[in-house]
Amino acid sequence: MKHATSDDRLLRLIQFSSAFSLGLMAAFLYSVKQVTPELRCELSVGTGIAFVAGAAFSWAFFRIALKLDDSGA
Repeated sequence: MKHATSDDRLLRLIQFSSAFSLGLMAAFLYSVKQVTPELRCELSVGTGIAFVAGAAFSWAFFRIALKLDDSGA
């Protein structure tokens, strides 16, 4: 059984934080419907889909980037 090192845990935390924040940003941008004269946001199913898509994209990007880094590319 392999134990996670401090570096592995830190990379996992960075990966999760990045995925969560990119998902929130995508959901917020999707929910904005009007900016002037006031900011109006609408939560919908599309907002949830945008969150999941943004988080999944970021998670996959970090997995690919870390895999490339491990292989020495």
